[in-house]
Amino acid sequence: MPQLIAIALIGAGAYAGYKYLSRQMQRMAEPPGSPDEPSASGGQQHRGELVWDAEAGVYRPREG
Repeated sequence: MPQLIAIALIGAGAYAGYKYLSRQMQRMAEPPGSPDEPSASGGQQHRGELVWDAEAGVYRPREG
C-alpha cells in the first residue's frame, strides 16, 4: 500500500511540473508587450539621446 501512495505522489508531482513548464514555455513564446506599456521589470521609458559626460565618465541624457 505505501508503494501506491508513493506512486500517486510522484505522479502528482510530475503532472504539476509538466503544467508549470508548459505554462512557462507558452509565456516565453508570446511576443513582448508594446513599448508604451510598462514592463514588470520597472518600466523604463525612453529618455532621448545620450551624450558622453567625460567629467563624470558616464552617459547622460542630452539637454535641450
